[in-house]
Parts: sequence; structure tokens; C-alpha cells
Amino acid sequence: MLQGDTANFGKILKDVRLARNTSQEELAERSGLDRTYISMLERGRRTPTLNTIFSLSKALNISADFFVSLLSSQYEQTKKSLVKDFLGTSLSCGKPLGLDHLINEKIDLEAVFKLQDEDIFFAYAAGDSMSPTILDKDLLVINKSAPLKDQAIILVQIENEFSIKRFAKTSTKTSLICDNPLFAAPNIEDSGFIYCGTVSQIIRSIT
Repeated sequence: MLQGDTANFGKILKDVRLARNTSQEELAERSGLDRTYISMLERGRRTPTLNTIFSLSKALNISADFFVSLLSSQYEQTKKSLVKDFLGTSLSCGKPLGLDHLINEKIDLEAVFKLQDEDIFFAYAAGDSMSPTILDKDLLVINKSAPLKDQAIILVQIENEFSIKRFAKTSTKTSLICDNPLFAAPNIEDSGFIYCGTVSQIIRSIT
């Protein structure tokens, strides 16, 4: 890693750590690295090894590829455009969740997926009703402006609660389907639903 890359890695590491609301002490404990060493990494005084990058990425619960993808001289200029809203709650793939969905964090993933649409946001899935398509803790990329299409996996609001389901439409019927046959599909005949966006990408959790 070149000297410029070392300094840039330190800036990226600090930005991600702060976005995760994690102190250097907490990061040191989770990664098994010395706090002083982490401080020196953030100041560009040390060059991280591959094992260090993997240890830090695991401790921060992000991909090691994420660090590498941002190691460019344009990081500071593009950092603001890479920040997307991150919902501070899991989205239910089983029993729908309530209204605790306020944004409380920012996550830097736009550079990795080359997303430009302002209507894109991210959220974690919770539950198994969409298995094997979507698994518990998978990260979902959701497009609020995507047109509603048959067989799309969508985020819906049902009586002030939110859930991820597959949309199905025929000439006579509209329904929401669970991909997991062990789960019953929600009844929308009486209450209906509000379409909130389409899942455009699924980022599989490895934990």
C-alpha cells in the first residue's frame, strides 16, 4: 500500500468507525488490535496488513472490499455523495414491525453499488418468511421510485406496519406472498397496503 493510500485508509477507517458510533477502545476490543495501533492507523502513521483490514472490517460489520473500494484520491471529494440514509431498524420478513423506523445512521455503500438515485435507501431484513430469497440479517437495497411490478419483492405498509413480501397480480386478484411456504401470506383484502419501494438488490449476510 502506497503512502497516500495509507493516509486515505486512516481517514476512511475513522469515518466508518464514527458512523458506527464506535470508540477506538471498542474497536480495539472487537478487532483484537491495540487501541494505540488503531489511532496510528487513523492518523496514517501505520500501514495496515491484509489481516488487519479483515479484522477491522469484521469488527465494524462491513465487507473488507468496502475499504479497498474507497482507497482512491477522490474519496474526500466524493464522500458526501456516497452517504445514504440507513434505517435504524430491521424490516420484518415475518410479523410486520411497527413505526420504529426513523433514520438514525448513515452508511457508505453507494460507491460499491454505484447508486445515484436519491430514492435509494438501505435496511436490514428480519425473519424467515422470505427464505430462501431473503435471509435474516440480509441487507436490502430499496428503491422508493421503482414501478410496482408483478413478482417484485417489495416493502409494504399494512395498517401502519411494515413488511417485505413478494407482490403478485393477476387479472382478478392482487396479493402479497411469502417465499417461505411455511408462512401464511398476509390478508390484504380488507385493509389493503401501501407500496413503499422495491427491493433492487440483496446483500447476503455472512454472520
